[in-house]
Amino acid sequence: PKQVDEALSSAASLVFGAGLMFSNWGNRMRNDKENLNKLPVLEDQTVYMKAGGDPNIFYYHSYYELKKDEALIIKAVIPKKCFFWNFQLNNHWMESLDYCFFPIHINSERAKYDTDNGNKCVYIVVSNDEYVNKQNTLPKKYRDFKVNWLNTAYHNKGTMLFRWLCTEDYQHPTTEVVKLVS
Repeated sequence: PKQVDEALSSAASLVFGAGLMFSNWGNRMRNDKENLNKLPVLEDQTVYMKAGGDPNIFYYHSYYELKKDEALIIKAVIPKKCFFWNFQLNNHWMESLDYCFFPIHINSERAKYDTDNGNKCVYIVVSNDEYVNKQNTLPKKYRDFKVNWLNTAYHNKGTMLFRWLCTEDYQHPTTEVVKLVS
């Protein structure tokens, strides 16, 4: 009984601590208005390693907030040596959105690719449900690109994560918020 009690107390502490950590990260990202809808570069990834991160991964955590008629466009140039990459949308507490019914993530295996100046790249478009896969609602400069649409699953704000795994000589992804046309 004593071992069970200690194990349950330890598990409860872990659950409480993880929830508090992710809530604090969400609050910090939401309050960082300079990096809202961007994927800021945190060269020192120690904070992620202390939380159990993989040293073979470079993480970009941030916060998105979009109006109903806006989209976030992320462009990532794919390095020649890249084992894997992915991008996902989460709620404020960094929990995955509903991936069973909404396209809320994309990765190197599922993505459609395009090129830019001879470089392989991926365009990810994050928008409200009613605009998903409606290429003609994008600004003209993006309409001919092969894009990967993701859905906010009715969350106009939350956290997002892009990560490179076992990748060398990568460029940091860029972002742009655009107005969608009806």
